[in-house]
Amino acid sequence: MWTSVDHRITYLQSFLCGSTAGVLGRTVTAPLDVLKITCQVKGSRTGMLSVCKQIYAMEGWRGFFRGNLSACVKIFPYYAVQVWSYKKFRWYIQDDLGRLNISGSVSAATLAVLSATVFTYPLDLIKTRLVVQPYGRHKTVYKGISHAFLSIIKTEGPRTLYNGLWPTLLGLYRVTCTVLYAFCTFVTYEALDTYWWDRRLRPLELVVQSAAVSSLVITFTFPFDLVRKRMQAKSSSLPCNGGVGINFSNARTCVLNTVQSSGIRGLWKGLLPTIVRTGPYHALIFLSYGMCKSACLYRNGYKGGIDPNIEMEELQEAADYDVDFDLQLDD
Repeated sequence: MWTSVDHRITYLQSFLCGSTAGVLGRTVTAPLDVLKITCQVKGSRTGMLSVCKQIYAMEGWRGFFRGNLSACVKIFPYYAVQVWSYKKFRWYIQDDLGRLNISGSVSAATLAVLSATVFTYPLDLIKTRLVVQPYGRHKTVYKGISHAFLSIIKTEGPRTLYNGLWPTLLGLYRVTCTVLYAFCTFVTYEALDTYWWDRRLRPLELVVQSAAVSSLVITFTFPFDLVRKRMQAKSSSLPCNGGVGINFSNARTCVLNTVQSSGIRGLWKGLLPTIVRTGPYHALIFLSYGMCKSACLYRNGYKGGIDPNIEMEELQEAADYDVDFDLQLDD
């Protein structure tokens, strides 16, 4: 369900809690995200430690937070469009009694995710460009979000802001990811729920369950994300075409040339920092969302006996996975 599970807080408060948790989780784990994108785009063979040393030598700690502002700004419109469009699509798909089966819920969620993705895609592309541009204050091409936005439109045209989107949608990239996500989520949750079926999940178990689902999904869909990042980063305005080490004209040739250059394993470049990021990211989401929710409950007059426990639906509502979409199936 994409509604507030705890009806003691308003939809606006739920939105603020989820957004705040998402911003905090992304900001704290931003260095691992920068490593992931750098490895995805440039296909570094020197290892994470060498990449870290290179980034720190060129820009210091600031280099590990490149593109983070764009990622944080994206959370708010993405979440808003996703929830709004899901309710609209749900209304069209549901039966006369307002019920949805699993296929209807997946369809509504898929359409909502596609709508939010299209709406916020330029911010995702700008984030990638900010990360892969040359390091060093005198070498940077883009000075910030607005400068990158205007520069891309001026030098490459407005359509460039959606590089990689149309092949993604028309080539069933997102649809494939969504189906894989739904399948992996269902299987993993069922397995873990069978193990913990007889009691309420403790906070640590809740974080482990959510992180396990996310890790499995990321592993299966990672090649799609790698292709998307490389298509976003490729630009004649950046030195060496954004650092992309292969030539390609579309998603298909990107996959073929990546495999030819680095083998099948090359499609999973950057997976390690992504998996490492999953645990702390979900722990931060859980803790920050719980604190924000408690503050909202206190403000609403629930000064005593506040239940600090958070259901899985609420944690899912707050989480913003690296694959940039999350499905929630109605009961």
